[in-house]
Amino acid sequence: MHDLATGDDTVTIGGGGQVTPADAINLLKGMDVGRRRDFLLSLSASDRERVIAADPTTIAGLDGIDFPSRFAASEITMRTEIVRLERAGNHRRADTLRSLLAQSENPSPDRTVRTPMGEDTDSERTFLYTGDKGNGHLIEMVGELNPDTRNVAVYVPGTGTRLETMSGNVTAARKLAAATDGPVFVFLDGDLPQKLGYEGLGEGAKKSWRSAVPWGLAGVVPTAVDGVNDSLRDSAADPRFAEEMAPRLVAFGKSLDTELSAVAPGATTTYVGHSYGGSVVGTAEQLGLRADRVVYASSAGTGVLEGGWHNPNPDVQRYSLTAPGDPIHYSQSLPDNPHGGDPDDTPGVTRLDTGYHGPDENGHRAPVEGLAGHGSYWNDPGSDAFGNIVKVIRGEMPTAYVDRGSDYPIAATVEDVLVPTTRFFSPPLAAAIDLADGDLNLPGPLRDIKLRLPGLG
Repeated sequence: MHDLATGDDTVTIGGGGQVTPADAINLLKGMDVGRRRDFLLSLSASDRERVIAADPTTIAGLDGIDFPSRFAASEITMRTEIVRLERAGNHRRADTLRSLLAQSENPSPDRTVRTPMGEDTDSERTFLYTGDKGNGHLIEMVGELNPDTRNVAVYVPGTGTRLETMSGNVTAARKLAAATDGPVFVFLDGDLPQKLGYEGLGEGAKKSWRSAVPWGLAGVVPTAVDGVNDSLRDSAADPRFAEEMAPRLVAFGKSLDTELSAVAPGATTTYVGHSYGGSVVGTAEQLGLRADRVVYASSAGTGVLEGGWHNPNPDVQRYSLTAPGDPIHYSQSLPDNPHGGDPDDTPGVTRLDTGYHGPDENGHRAPVEGLAGHGSYWNDPGSDAFGNIVKVIRGEMPTAYVDRGSDYPIAATVEDVLVPTTRFFSPPLAAAIDLADGDLNLPGPLRDIKLRLPGLG
């Protein structure tokens, strides 16, 4: 643990000038991302420690700072936060941060550390950033970044992910890092939705039918609509999480590019967005995320903003990967999907095969499909889906899409389901709305379905 800098401390900057650590941090905050790394590394090691210790939270959160300095600053911040949270009575979050500081299996076993007690296959976990806000934010590097690194991956998880539920995602990242022989950054610098959107529908239905008692059917429709709105609010259907998180991913990407150009020039970067995380990655691409490769893995869509991607790399390679029978196909195919286009059908995106799981004890390989196929491949490095992601990250030739059955668990499109259902419950209301504005009004954050009626386009 570093001693905190005092007001009397000074550090020497370029040209021999003397400033306080606080002044040095203010200088860093006012610089472009590209200059921060060089400025901090120009300080002596002892002066750099003083600057980090003066305000570790700021240093950890500044894009462009060299990663080892951010790792050190994040550890100080986390240990300080644990004490603060314990004093505030938030023992759950304190325990979560404490668990993050524990050693974990090194995904690069060839870099085993030899100790007097034998070989140590564990390593300290390294965090670029952690924040005790919202559902808990972090950026963790799994694996090692060094001059031999040839590929780097950034993994953005999906709905339900928060600080307390990160372990499964980190385990998947560790397997990915081992298979690609490159670091994987788990990106959670923002809040993700914590529900899918159906969770409150049952209670909404009960309220709607209770309202029918005093008011008749006239009370059912508005109450039911309110229930659906409440259930969809802040759910996976809501694009606002992607809108808020994507700019931070773009900023991190610039910081990562700066670090790679100094430590591992020539290393390629692949962004993998799973489920709602795909919507985050797609939105970041709309905002100018620079990437070499992108994988939309069981992705909700290609970006929540209007317009296409704006990627500084004109040669970016894009891939999608969605298992047959994965219910997210319904979201992808929803007309005017709030998360953007269907990545499996978007021009410029190559759809990959999800194939089969790794063999079981009897040598049987089950297909990656259905509800479980939405994410089961992350836990199975022997699966074809996981293997295809590995190939993309390593710059190898992945296996293209193979038709292994219907994408939809039920052979119906979204319009087949939504339009008749809506009209069944409120025929006069639905018809009036459709004829008035040419679309089917959907609740909450869902964009209305454009109808192709005579004279309406």
